[in-house]
Amino acid sequence: MPPTDTDNPFISVSGIPRLTSGIPFDTLLEAYYKNHSAQIQNRYETHRETRNEKQKDKILAPDFSGFSIDPILEQLSRPDEYPGYVDPRN
Repeated sequence: MPPTDTDNPFISVSGIPRLTSGIPFDTLLEAYYKNHSAQIQNRYETHRETRNEKQKDKILAPDFSGFSIDPILEQLSRPDEYPGYVDPRN
């Protein structure tokens, strides 16, 4: 028996009333793309191109103030400066 929305920690915001598995994207893939890999790939390429264009616009904008460095990733990437540092999120 598939889990219901109340059993699933991932709430569906797709308008599909019931998830067929514990993974929300499975429902979207099944409902909208019928698991056709070409349609899924095309949709993802569109998503990636749109996202990249928006990020490019932000980075090239005159008011861009620079990148935000994740302090945890910074410490992990510098073991000489932060010996023995462990990511507290895991």
